[in-house]
Amino acid sequence: MTNTNSEQTALGHLKVIELGGGSGAAALAGRLLGDMGADVILLEPPGGAAARRVGPFARNVTDPDHSLLFLDHNINKRSVTVDVETGEGREAVRRLASWADVLIESYAPGHLAARALGYADLAKINPGIVYASLTPFGQTGPYSGYAATELITQALAGDPWVYGDDERAPAMVPGDATARIGSMHLVYGILLALRERRWSSRGQHVDVSRQDVGVWQLVSGSISRVGLRNEVFRRPGKASTGIGSIYHCVDGVIQFFPSTNAQFRGLVTGWMQDSTFDDETWDDTNFRRDNYDIIDVRMREFMGKLTAAEIEESAAIHDVPMARLSTMGEFVEHPHTVARQFIVDSSHPVIGDYRAPGPPYRFTGTPWTIHRPAPRIDEHGVELRAMIEGLSSTPPDPTKYVARRNDRRKQPLEGIRIADLSRVFAGPFGTMLLGFHGAEVIRIESEDLPAFRMPMQPNYPELNRNKQCVTIDMRSKKGQELIKSIVAQSDVVVENFRPTVMERMGLSYEELRKVRPNVIMASMSGYGMDGPMRDRPAFGQLLMAFGGLSYMWGHPESDIDTRPKNAYSDFVLGAQAAMAIMMALERRDRTGEGQHIESSHVEGLAALLGPEMLSYLINGVSPQPRGNASDVYAPHGVYPCLGHDAWVAIAVEDDEQWARLVTVMDEPAWAKDGKFATQENRLANRSELDERLSEWTSDRWAGQVQVALQAVGVPCGAVQNPLGLLADPQLRHRGTIVTAHHDPDWWGTMQHPGVSLRLSATPGWATDSTPGLGQDNDRVFKQMLGLTNADIAALTEQGVLR
Repeated sequence: MTNTNSEQTALGHLKVIELGGGSGAAALAGRLLGDMGADVILLEPPGGAAARRVGPFARNVTDPDHSLLFLDHNINKRSVTVDVETGEGREAVRRLASWADVLIESYAPGHLAARALGYADLAKINPGIVYASLTPFGQTGPYSGYAATELITQALAGDPWVYGDDERAPAMVPGDATARIGSMHLVYGILLALRERRWSSRGQHVDVSRQDVGVWQLVSGSISRVGLRNEVFRRPGKASTGIGSIYHCVDGVIQFFPSTNAQFRGLVTGWMQDSTFDDETWDDTNFRRDNYDIIDVRMREFMGKLTAAEIEESAAIHDVPMARLSTMGEFVEHPHTVARQFIVDSSHPVIGDYRAPGPPYRFTGTPWTIHRPAPRIDEHGVELRAMIEGLSSTPPDPTKYVARRNDRRKQPLEGIRIADLSRVFAGPFGTMLLGFHGAEVIRIESEDLPAFRMPMQPNYPELNRNKQCVTIDMRSKKGQELIKSIVAQSDVVVENFRPTVMERMGLSYEELRKVRPNVIMASMSGYGMDGPMRDRPAFGQLLMAFGGLSYMWGHPESDIDTRPKNAYSDFVLGAQAAMAIMMALERRDRTGEGQHIESSHVEGLAALLGPEMLSYLINGVSPQPRGNASDVYAPHGVYPCLGHDAWVAIAVEDDEQWARLVTVMDEPAWAKDGKFATQENRLANRSELDERLSEWTSDRWAGQVQVALQAVGVPCGAVQNPLGLLADPQLRHRGTIVTAHHDPDWWGTMQHPGVSLRLSATPGWATDSTPGLGQDNDRVFKQMLGLTNADIAALTEQGVLR
């Protein structure tokens, strides 16, 4: 661990208070800010934050300092106990709010406002405060008061319905997914609001709904394909997604994803030498999708005779995208992970020395650091109470506080131009998020490089709204000079080619900073810029397999080849890239200095699974697939309902909620058995409990169960499918799903997930249509670069503009 000088960090100037009560779902947001230098003060309730009591525990010692969840999420924070239920505690929060730039909270909507600690209350004391809330369903709407756990939030977002085993109940995503991914979106929103504050001097409320975030984590195009193709995407089970699948080999399990024609030919012709696929009709992507059952049979037979090492060696020779399905321990000990030095040494005053996950991204100018261990309860109480004593909660004199500008408030990224060279999912998603909040995003494409722009396929328009598009042959010298000319007038460059591609084209960070010294460049590769696997072709589902997520995600009884086959992680890493770029912009706005951000997809994902990694790193235990099981709640699962593939999620947190559930069920005799009387007994008899509860839900509609249980405060939610999400009243209330009008010859009018967060003063928009290929050539080349018609005609004839 190192001490941090605020001048050497991206966020060392920021002062953050995090209210540690409520659900605690936003704890990772405070850590993300602290890792980049922010001074984060954790206000814990008496007895400590609830996460301290959540297992597993380091070295199996059950006490508040050994929780792996708390240990991971609260590094780089100071702790003081504050009871917001008392007048003294509320006054402490008000005084700290007068000092802070940011307040983070995850209480139920209305809880803090009822105690005069809501945004409107604290903005009177500090008009510039950015007040950030992470809740299951957002601040308003019909579900805003719902009782919810991670399982319930995921169910109502639809994620379990579209991933995994199609012959069993939908299985939740492991690792508190909507809370952790929601924390990244929350930090992204905080940084947007802070940037806008520099113009207006006013803060605003950042409102992130974990359900909204979960909707973005659906299989790409799940919402839009309902209207575009009259298709409701469902979890595929053992079946292929139409491009790749999971196969057993002699000594392991391998996932393949040969996405392009070249990769497919490298697999079946170069490697397998299978004449079944000699006909050129197999070079058509849609034909392969429609006939993947034939590919599947041949692949299972071929791969089943090889060892994993043999497969990895041949795949590297023929450039075939694949990855071994790894446990967390296998990922940690893999030679690539070791070579990248992703695992770092850390220390805690109670736990002692231990190994921990390293940075999710690498900044050349302001590196990620661990400069303070997770705090003990009230560890910094003496110094912080003295500081609070010297603060005042008196509102500023309104006659002296004048905003810098009283005209319209700008979008936070107005005036920022992004040169977007990214492909496929993660990169385009990240740049689109930036475009939603005012950035001018110029996509640089080429007819010769696949961008997955296909008629009637929803992925491209799903990820490329709010952008412009130009066409340049990036492999030509003149094309590379044109790209440099665009970069010379841009603030940010985003690319996700394999390492060395940009360097070979003369477009490395060192070259680009010659034409734009303060440029920020984000390089998003699958495995990172170095290490033995750096040149491997990578897709999100393969990195989920390699990084340990796919292994954990599913029922223990399900066959391993039913693990997720779609790129859930692409939307994690896209949001992470947008957040990292905002961190670099925050630094540049203060110092004028740009920098290079290296983002390894697999390390970014692994860092999000910190507590699960610590289970192996500290306790030597690789987390196993658990389906929907919980060590804390019972019942806690997904139960069948009336209708095809219809399910409802129920999570009972304590004995009081159990009594309410029993009442709603009309007090059946089995529910009065002593084996179900306490939470401890219900956990011990969870299998029988799940069977009994399934009998009750099977005669009812999922929505019927949801309404009945939520009415008495029991966490419950229908497991939604994409069609149901289009009609969901909470998503409609928040405007989560929007309509965009694209080229009618390609896609036409489509519905998409919209802005992932709500800013109270500058909300952003997500409805600009996807640009046509080269649609903005004239505007960019003539107006921005100053080329003449003759110049453009000559470059077109030479094949540079295509």
